[in-house]
Amino acid sequence: GADYYPRLTAVIDSSDKARQLVNEQAEMALLLAGAIILAMISLAPFVIYALYSSEFEPATEVLRWQMLGSIVKLVSWPMGFVVLASGRSGLFVYTQFVWNAVFVLCIYLFLDNLGLLAIGVAFCIAYTVSVFNVWFVAHTLIAIVPARFNVLAATFLIGAGGTVIYLNSISFALSTFVGCTMSAIVAVSSLWKLNSLIDLIGWSRDKLGRKK
Repeated sequence: GADYYPRLTAVIDSSDKARQLVNEQAEMALLLAGAIILAMISLAPFVIYALYSSEFEPATEVLRWQMLGSIVKLVSWPMGFVVLASGRSGLFVYTQFVWNAVFVLCIYLFLDNLGLLAIGVAFCIAYTVSVFNVWFVAHTLIAIVPARFNVLAATFLIGAGGTVIYLNSISFALSTFVGCTMSAIVAVSSLWKLNSLIDLIGWSRDKLGRKK
């Protein structure tokens, strides 16, 4: 949430508390956004058409690859704030430089063969490289180790997203069906997990009770 950075800054001198907060934030990000991103990968043509027009159809595959990279970003983003909270501006510039360098390099290498798709693929590769780089930097600062759930959840989402992209090369209908099914499963599982963490049912009842 919006209060993540101030909270992290307040506990950054305590490595144990900082590690716990980073992993909790990554877990919440995966639970809240995972199903949405997977659904966007599955329904990319409809998303493009709804937001723009059919003339932007070539951007469909770019969006899919960018969303795949965004799954990796869900894990990378909370760790990236460790650098800022530690006041290490030089390291922050370094992590941003690595991401941009990989992104530009991949576009240069793939543009001739992939055309516009190179942007999406480059985005995904840049975040894949970046998550390991950011983890290395964060590990040197607070000895962070990603929680098992976060690793498994991110791996599943990346695998599911990659499967949808692959299936689309075989059959659009099949990829959409499989993607929407997996998105629904992830959504239900995420809601169940969130309810066990923050009592969503109780929170909803409280909100509804106040409206009445």
